[in-house]
Amino acid sequence: MIRKKETIHRGSGILDPVDVRLGAQVRELRIQRGLSQMQLGVEIGLTFQQVQKYERGTNRISVATLVRICRVLKVAPGQLVDRLSDPPPDAEHPPSDRKALVATRELLNLQSEPVRGAVLGLLRAIAGRTELGGSRHD
Repeated sequence: MIRKKETIHRGSGILDPVDVRLGAQVRELRIQRGLSQMQLGVEIGLTFQQVQKYERGTNRISVATLVRICRVLKVAPGQLVDRLSDPPPDAEHPPSDRKALVATRELLNLQSEPVRGAVLGLLRAIAGRTELGGSRHD
């Protein structure tokens, strides 16, 4: 049975879901690495507008550009391509947003393990998952 190719319609253009997912992965890694679109663009020799188009999936990323992006983001191109065959995220597992990625990066940058644990406990208390100072470990 031949499956119809899934597409996303935006405005007058049609986006391929693979391009959209690859762009989302680039965006997620860029944010995790603490880079702006402008900084990534400078590193790969393109404008931030072009990086933005790649991240949205409105422009396709060539293999040569993907290799340059991966060098800057310190990830093997194969890792990004392999993840494209995973099922797309569903509503129960929404894609990461910028604030969550930034918060995670900042939490990992904390040098003191006790402070990191206290911040994590505070976040859990705010989220209502456990009492502050609870014994839950991750």
